[in-house]
Amino acid sequence: MTKTATAHDRIADAALAELAAVRPSNDAIGAAIAAAALLAERAAQEITDRDRVIRIAKREGATLRALAEATGLSRQTIANICAPESRPAGRRACAR
Repeated sequence: MTKTATAHDRIADAALAELAAVRPSNDAIGAAIAAAALLAERAAQEITDRDRVIRIAKREGATLRALAEATGLSRQTIANICAPESRPAGRRACAR
């Protein structure tokens, strides 16, 4: 029976293929570690992009509740994302 690959499996396989193209090696463990690092970097970028979009949506008038429901995050997490981060006084990421 053939196992159907999940989206994460396909992403991991693609990352391994990319690494093999630029780093030919028979070292499977090293390739797997490098693939994990690449996937972690991509995940961090996706979180940064998600947070940026959440801040924009909040600034445009979206409620914490609507953003929480749309993203699956808690309202407190959304509030934390929108909270000012060491920005100059008076400049907030999200209007309350």
